Amino acid sequence: SIAKLRAIAGCGPSRISQCNQLISTINKGSTLVNAQKDRYDATSSRHLALQLKTVAYEIQILELENKKLEDYQNQFSQFFRELSQAFSEIALALEAGHRVETNREGRQKLEEAQNQLAIAGQKANQTAEEEDTLIEELQNYCQGTSQF
Repeated sequence: SIAKLRAIAGCGPSRISQCNQLISTINKGSTLVNAQKDRYDATSSRHLALQLKTVAYEIQILELENKKLEDYQNQFSQFFRELSQAFSEIALALEAGHRVETNREGRQKLEEAQNQLAIAGQKANQTAEEEDTLIEELQNYCQGTSQF
């Protein structure tokens, strides 16, 4: 009876293989963000936002059986959704800044766009800092140095 339980338990994907699935998908998103670092235009930001939204979805649909990894899965999916939203806001602010007229009202709109851009940039940076901590926790868990 115990042997049967062990055989059944061994049939599912291992924690390591599930970790690898999750980390591989997370790395896909991180690679996209790193490739964007020196590109500060609305089109690139909008494209990145769409790609990150896709990564968030890909993370969410992973079929993980480990409860702790499911928690990480949900957190990283949320992280990439938030980062996607931040880049969408950056794109909107950049577009608004390019459409202003050269008059008093235009200067006000430009200032508003600059403020929106600064806020969206801060949001993206804060989200990225949170990701660093989360990645470290995930790596520790997957390497077996933390059981949480």
